[in-house]
Amino acid sequence: MNNLARAMAAKGLTDTGLARLVDKAQAQIWRLRTGNRPLTKAWAELLAPHLGLSPQALLFDDNEPLPAPPGATVHALREDGPPLPRPLQRLEWPEFSDDRLPVLGKAVGGSDGKFMFNGEPIEYVSRPPSLRNVTTAYCVYVDGESMEPRYFAGELVYVHTGRPPRAREFVVVELHPEQNGDPASGYVKQFQRWAGEYLILSQLNPVKEIKIAKARVKGLHPIVGSFSA
Repeated sequence: MNNLARAMAAKGLTDTGLARLVDKAQAQIWRLRTGNRPLTKAWAELLAPHLGLSPQALLFDDNEPLPAPPGATVHALREDGPPLPRPLQRLEWPEFSDDRLPVLGKAVGGSDGKFMFNGEPIEYVSRPPSLRNVTTAYCVYVDGESMEPRYFAGELVYVHTGRPPRAREFVVVELHPEQNGDPASGYVKQFQRWAGEYLILSQLNPVKEIKIAKARVKGLHPIVGSFSA
């Protein structure tokens, strides 16, 4: 986690929230936070005032401490030894909210756009009316270029878990872990059909057909919207 990601977490800011504060695209903030784009001096000078830091702190100057997370207790130095430990902090998220959706997954890179479901929300975003009563709906960020020009890296997609996908609908397919103890993985692709014991998907860039054994498929959910500010 880089200094920008830590500072955003400390302030409780999402990619969307910070993007609105500086009048930039959410995808740009996502790339900076995840390290897909280097944080330049110009970006640090733009973002720092909204994070309670100096630009130097965002540019990895360890002489200035990052702000503590809300509610965190920062212990002083002991006179007779090293600093007292900080208590472990954990953010408690509601399981269901009428106005927020969890963003799941952790991008791992690669041209195929694979990501990992890491088991906890990365952040929360506004819930659209179409998913108001879908208690298990979620979002993921698109990774890689495999679905351009339909979806671009950093674009947020909204996933409906309450109905099966229709032919040629774009979907998030969640796969069972390859080994016990590993997180589930997933892709954003285009659903074509079920063919016996296989799921047939399409990829746009480069164009190709993908066949996945049915036994590997943990979930197949349609994408019902996207956001790229």
